[in-house]
Amino acid sequence: MKIAILSTEKKTLNPLYKAVADYSLKKLFVSRIEVFTDVNKFLNSSEDFDILFIDDSSRVQNVLNLIRQIRNEKPMLTIVLISDNRESVYDAFPLKVYRFILKPF
Repeated sequence: MKIAILSTEKKTLNPLYKAVADYSLKKLFVSRIEVFTDVNKFLNSSEDFDILFIDDSSRVQNVLNLIRQIRNEKPMLTIVLISDNRESVYDAFPLKVYRFILKPF
């Protein structure tokens, strides 16, 4: 399983990476986790990811527009939105976000 994490916040990135790595060990499946701190590097990646964890951080300009763009390019990608804004959940569901995780987690 190929997992991408897109976040510019170290306080979110480190615990999220650890949680995903621990989960894959616990469930005994092999996962490759790639971390992106730059939106453009993720968008230009040729890798075909199974899951994207995307953090609604201050440096990710309008995350909903970004998700819309990603959804157009990769319609089968499972997207998990991480945000500290409860109201984002209502805007994320029409974009077929698989899960919404409220920060801090």
